[in-house]
This record gives sequence, structure tokens and C-alpha cells, in this order.
Amino acid sequence: MKLSLKKIIVPPLTLTVLMLSAAYLLWILLYFSGASFSVDRSGSSLPAFAGNLFPEKSLWPYLISFLLTGVNSILILLLNNRYNIIRTRTLMPVFIFNFLIGVWFQTHMFVKAHMALTLILGAFYLFFGMYRNPNASGEAFTGSFLIGLSCFLIKPLVVLLPVFWIGFMMFQSFSLRTWLASLFGFLNPLIFYFAASFYLNPEALTAENLLSGLIPSFVIAQLSLYEIIYLLSMIVVILISAGGLFPNLRNDSIQTRSRLSFLSFFSVCMFLVSIFSAADYKAIMPIVAFGYSLIFSHPLSLRHGNFFSIIFIIFLVLNIAYIVSSLIF
Repeated sequence: MKLSLKKIIVPPLTLTVLMLSAAYLLWILLYFSGASFSVDRSGSSLPAFAGNLFPEKSLWPYLISFLLTGVNSILILLLNNRYNIIRTRTLMPVFIFNFLIGVWFQTHMFVKAHMALTLILGAFYLFFGMYRNPNASGEAFTGSFLIGLSCFLIKPLVVLLPVFWIGFMMFQSFSLRTWLASLFGFLNPLIFYFAASFYLNPEALTAENLLSGLIPSFVIAQLSLYEIIYLLSMIVVILISAGGLFPNLRNDSIQTRSRLSFLSFFSVCMFLVSIFSAADYKAIMPIVAFGYSLIFSHPLSLRHGNFFSIIFIIFLVLNIAYIVSSLIF
């Protein structure tokens, strides 16, 4: 018997609504279960108030995070279609992303996490358009400005600047012009913040406040046994997907190969940042979900056969088991 994902890859309207409704129903289920309210939302933010703008058990952060997830889903769809990351029209990345965010209830109250992802997706849209254009200083400045803003919300995202510089090299757009534009774009929001803080709240500029959240700490020690098993299982799934992605790159254009290679590099970097940022790993999870959704969707959408259909079913079962375990334990 041959399993096929064709109807999920390019679903009709009714199936599209059903798939997304299933992912969004997880939000409702977990809201009424109270699981999301038990999550610590502090993390590290440059302005102290950005860590927790809403009172405990408020519905507002839940609704705003839900809406931002919808916005980010549209941005992922536009990014995929604009730059032909997966060379077929598919909603698989959108479904995978929404399903992961629905399952990862730790992110449901983290407004700043979803806002940071929106900024990063905007930067991706600009940087992907810089392919073989060493004079694209405008895109480099604006994209890095967005990355700088994301650091206000999640401090460890400062590592994204050198990560994207490596991306410039992979896109053959790295030059003194783009590097300087990127550097000044990144520094712009930080300069305004430090200038304002110097006059309004100089106590916030202490070394302790600035470095909090930037000192590496291993997150595994905070996880339960079932969470560690889930994490390792999801790593195995994405490694298998990467094994199906890279042999298939020869059928893609050179531009798409560069973008997929950078996306894989970016995803690995974000995973490592989350693992070594115990205070902020929950805030970085939506960014990890973005990379995971595109890498996992590539072989699912382009490699036909039973194997990746079975991997997809295993992926669904793993996440459902994780939700059940979270509610029980």
C-alpha cells in the first residue's frame, strides 16, 4: 500500500481549513488546560519592561501571540513563494509551523518571541533578495536594523549579526559596503536605546543588566525526562529530513541551493543558541520552528514515496504524545 501526502502538500480549500483548524484548536485546548499560564515569561530583554508587559493569566498575550502566529505564517508562505525555496506550491511549511507552535505551549504567552520572529522574517525577506548583489546596502541596512530591534526583545539574538554576515558570503553579496551598512543598521536602534537610557534611566546601563541573558547556560538540566526524549526524537526526524533535502538540491537553482544551505546553517545556529540560553530558550522556540518547518517540508513536498510519508506520521505522533505527556506530568 502506497501512502501519499499529495493532498496535504497541495490541499483543496476544505482540507486547508481543516488542517489549520486542527493546529489552532491546540491553542484553545491548552488555554483551557491552564498549561500555558504555568510558563515563566521573564527571559532577558534589553528594556526590562519588554520581558513581561501583561499581568499573569491575562488573555491579551494569548490573543496577540495567536494573531502574530497567523502573521508569521503568511510571511513564511510569502518567503517560500517569493524565493522558490520549495519548488512547488505547498502549504506544508505553514501547517508544520502552526502545528509546532500549537504544540509548543510554552510560546503561547510569549508575545516578544513572536514579535522577534516577525522581525527576523522581514530580515530574511530582504537578505534573500541580495543574491550576487554586493551593492545592496539598503537591504543590508534595513534587514540588520530589524535584527537589532529583535535583540531588544531577546538578547541572545545578537549572535544573528555574524550569522547573517556568513549568509552574505554564501549569497556572494558580502562587500565592505554591505558589511558597513549591516553594522550601522544593527547599531542604530541600540544607539538610540543607550542614549535614551543614559538620560532617563542610567541604572539600566550597568554591566550586570547588559550581560544578563548573554552568559551561556545549558538548558537540558531544566527539562523533564519526557521533554528530553521528545527533543532527541525531533532531532532525529529533522536529521532524516536533512538527509532527504541535500541530495535533492541538485534539482534546484544555484540561488535556491544557497538559500537552503543558509537556512539550514541558520536553523542549526538557532537551535544551539536555544540550548545554551536557559533563560531564553522558550522565547527562541518560534524561530526554531520557522527553520524546522521549511527544512522538514522540503523532502515531504518533493520526495514521493512511503518513507517520508511514514516520517510525517511519526512526526505527528511524537508531537501528540508530547502534548499528552505535558498535560499528564
